[in-house]
This record gives sequence, C-alpha cells and structure tokens, in this order.
Amino acid sequence: MSSKPHAIDRRRFLQGTGIALALPRLESFASDSATPSENPRRFVSVYHPDGVGLPLKNDPAWTDWSWFPQPGEGERDFQLTKVLDVL
Repeated sequence: MSSKPHAIDRRRFLQGTGIALALPRLESFASDSATPSENPRRFVSVYHPDGVGLPLKNDPAWTDWSWFPQPGEGERDFQLTKVLDVL
C-alpha cells in the first residue's frame, strides 16, 4: 500500500492542529514591556435593515437623539449623542 505524496499521517495532523490552536495563547505569556497606546482603537458597526426613526433636523431633540455623532473641534473629535453615549 503506497501513500499519496501530499498525504500526512494522523500524528502529524494532530500535532499541527495542536500547535495551531496553542499559538494565540502564547501571546498572553509575552511580557508587557511594550507601552500600550493611550486610547485603544475601536470599531462600532450598527446595522438597521428596516431603518431607524429619527427626529427631524429642525427639531431641538435632533442634536440629542440623532444616531450620528456631532462634529467636535478637530476632525477626529466627535461629541456623542445620548443614543451613542453608552459606547
């Protein structure tokens, strides 16, 4: 019985699988000598397939209850509305 040239035996497969599963855990054993950034980068995605009821733009409640952050002083400084405040 000849084996295929690209086939691996069960032992090598299990060994490779074990190593692949253990690699992400090795990062937790690394020293924390690198200084972390001051503000972690975050990504938030909100999907509403049927839309969202918003106040009209001329309504005073629009600035508080809009789903869109209000622009701040800089191009990356946004003021979160009451809806987004929990983020």
